[in-house]
Amino acid sequence: MIKKILFVCHGNICRSPMAELLMKDLCEKEGLDLEIDSCALTSEELGNPIYPPVRKLLNEKGINTDNKYARLISKEDYEYYDLILAMDQENLYHLEYKFPNDPLNKIRLLAKDKEIEDPWYTREFERCYREILDACKGLVKELKD
Repeated sequence: MIKKILFVCHGNICRSPMAELLMKDLCEKEGLDLEIDSCALTSEELGNPIYPPVRKLLNEKGINTDNKYARLISKEDYEYYDLILAMDQENLYHLEYKFPNDPLNKIRLLAKDKEIEDPWYTREFERCYREILDACKGLVKELKD
């Protein structure tokens, strides 16, 4: 049974914290008791808050972004979380490299049928929000079934 979920992206300032906070909001509304967090695959943004355009978007949607700072994934994260969700194929590749063969079968893409592009590069923050929200709603449905 899945009780602990970790969302992962490149720097943990755009997609993965967005997924973390949206999933927490959805779980609260659905009455699901899950532990949810997010982290980065690289150290370049460590300690930084959510990227300002993402923070602004989430705050406009009523999602609190206070006290969320980028952190790096660890070996302990793999052992602790039941499900580790990557935002795109590159993130998935790096997770599979870091945790070879995924012995506990925990790693997959958040959106099973597509990649969620990095809005840091695309500047498509609203589209990224909608894609992550849709994927998180699908995950909630999967967890409830």
